[in-house]
Amino acid sequence: MLVDGSGLHAIRGVYRDGALVAAAVILDPVHYERQSAVAGPNLPDASSTAVLHAVLVDPNHRNQGLGRTLVELLERVVVEDEDWNKQHVVCRIHPKNRTGRALLTLLGYKRTNRFAVSHWFHQATYVRKLPIVRRQWAR
Repeated sequence: MLVDGSGLHAIRGVYRDGALVAAAVILDPVHYERQSAVAGPNLPDASSTAVLHAVLVDPNHRNQGLGRTLVELLERVVVEDEDWNKQHVVCRIHPKNRTGRALLTLLGYKRTNRFAVSHWFHQATYVRKLPIVRRQWAR
């Protein structure tokens, strides 16, 4: 498992036989000047939102739950880590990306009516409200 997390981003990856076969990246938009990724009507405030920037799975390793597992791990980071403390995750993808849309839908993301225009194409915006974690005090 590849792990990186600086408080500004978190990366998780899966290696098989020494090769990276899947990876996912989540960003804190406040630190990356990506507030535009989460700005707009009917979207949560950037300060309470993380941006799922990329989910990549080698085509030979798809349909094994790697993408789902990586996104779930990253969601736990942004909810449980006090440096993040996010309540929502936003993701923008190409509307024709069937695999990405299916993964986000499986994970409970809802497509909004907001489209963003990147340098190359229009992007559909998906958002998910994360479950609230009750922190218990140690005695």
